Amino acid sequence: MSLLQPWGLLAALTVPLILILYMLKRKSRLEPVSSTLLWEKLEQFISPAINISRLRRNLLFFLQLAAALLLALSLARPAINWAGAGAGAGTTIVIVDTSISMAVQDLGENETRLERAKQQIRDLVTSKGPREQVALVGMAEQGSLISGISTENSTLLKSIENITITGAEANLDEALVVVENIARSQEEPALIIISDGHFSDSQLKVDFPVTYLPIGQKRVENLLIEDMVADGERLYLTLRNNGTVPSRGVVQIKDSQERAVGQREVELPPGESTLLIWRELAPSPWYRGEISSSADQLALDNYCFTVSGQQQKSRLLLVTAGNLFLERALALQPSLSITRVKPEHYQTALAGEYDLFVFDGYLPENLPRAPVLAFDPPHPNHHFKTSPPAAAGPLLPPSHRLLTHVDLVEVRISFSKFLSGGQPLLQSPKGTLGAEYSPQGQPLIAFGFALQAGDLPLRPAFPILIRNIIDYFTGLDLKLGQFAYGQPLIINPPYQADEITVGTPGGEIINAAAPFPYQGPLLLESGIYTVSAGGEPAAGEGKGSEEPSRVVAVNPPVSTKPLTYRDSIKLNGEPVAGGPGHRTQAPVYTPLLLITLLLVGLEWWVDNRGY
Repeated sequence: MSLLQPWGLLAALTVPLILILYMLKRKSRLEPVSSTLLWEKLEQFISPAINISRLRRNLLFFLQLAAALLLALSLARPAINWAGAGAGAGTTIVIVDTSISMAVQDLGENETRLERAKQQIRDLVTSKGPREQVALVGMAEQGSLISGISTENSTLLKSIENITITGAEANLDEALVVVENIARSQEEPALIIISDGHFSDSQLKVDFPVTYLPIGQKRVENLLIEDMVADGERLYLTLRNNGTVPSRGVVQIKDSQERAVGQREVELPPGESTLLIWRELAPSPWYRGEISSSADQLALDNYCFTVSGQQQKSRLLLVTAGNLFLERALALQPSLSITRVKPEHYQTALAGEYDLFVFDGYLPENLPRAPVLAFDPPHPNHHFKTSPPAAAGPLLPPSHRLLTHVDLVEVRISFSKFLSGGQPLLQSPKGTLGAEYSPQGQPLIAFGFALQAGDLPLRPAFPILIRNIIDYFTGLDLKLGQFAYGQPLIINPPYQADEITVGTPGGEIINAAAPFPYQGPLLLESGIYTVSAGGEPAAGEGKGSEEPSRVVAVNPPVSTKPLTYRDSIKLNGEPVAGGPGHRTQAPVYTPLLLITLLLVGLEWWVDNRGY
């Protein structure tokens, strides 16, 4: 027995009040008198004397006393814990399923399966004994520790609020590994698994009591967007029914301006999928697909976002009289759309039409307000100081962030102009051969030598160097980071950038500063995230802005497996039946309230009979 609301016992303070009222009560009787003068004399001899023996003979008093006690006990919400938790000083470890199937809202329920699971855990925590310890473990593709062992209800209840969907599939083996690490140091551990059973049985051996609390129903209606890809003017969307009954709905495609550009009505039997294709779509940086269905029971997988492949290209202008090595190194960068012009054909008007610029043996009078890479700049120039060409000497070991993974051990540079100012990038004992500047707030990387003045273009270091610089200019290679729903944001650029800025779909700004890798908050919002190297990007910002940015789609986890429900599971080949009633405890305050009402009615009847 446990009390879910112990403060309700304060109502028992009415018991001594009832006792005092009965002890002080005057009991009058009818007396015939011949005059009111005799009545006044009688009042002088009748006093409210305390008579405890009278209480033992008064049925009305005992009925009122019992009703007050039962009412106080009912307000304290007593409950009996049938699962065995809440007694003694053992340790209860709770595995809660956080896979996508727990986001199903079953018929007749106002909450998702996960919300109901969280309420069960709250009941378990509030009903446990004061010395009993509880630990919480999440179960998705990987097991995760939600809350370590604790006896503090406030700490555990706060951890429960943070439980959310974190993966597509549940993996019981991974969760049991976390449980084993917790249980090995405990004397009396017990395990409770709260799930809809949407996972494979485990062959791992568990040497302590296990209780399975199933949540869900066997009938589920659901359509999901399994995948969506935008390829040029075509968009491919894979739709699947992973419910248990046929389902129909409307699929709509919207562009980055929230304009509907395509719509289809579909109907699928359970377990089937279909591929929908839209052609000649208007260009857009990204698209959103969504399902509309009044009977759909899983809302989280009704949306999917995809980034247009064309949007990933950065427009680069190469100004050179002819440099095959440089052209080939730039062509290796899949994120670039390259245009080449000769120095005599360069015009100031071109500065606003491209995102990146590479100048070879040439610098314009006015630099564009965009990232610039320069080889063999003219001497002199009014953008930064240079010296006349001279023997370069051996290269010093690299230390700049842009030289990460760039092996310069065997690289030889014969002649170079030495640079002054800026942040040194490439150095020899005689001076600086390469430096980074920031004119007009934009990065400028300059090397004082021509590529033909050494063997750098013949070494593997050269394309790696170009890749690092282009990645730095464009912001971030998103493949080297983690943008996954329900997982922490991880940014690990291929170079040691100073700051990466991420704009969320809801407008929040996340600033990731060096040192990297950076681990940020859990991504619990699906949609388009905008990433840039410094600055605060606006949502949906594309190329052509002062601060080049990228967009990345974050979609909720999806499971193509049927959203089944199981009332029993197996551990180590042995069946584990589900607990009855899907509850960790059986409340008894409702019967107490009914008994209290019965006593009040009986008290009214006794009082009217004059007993």
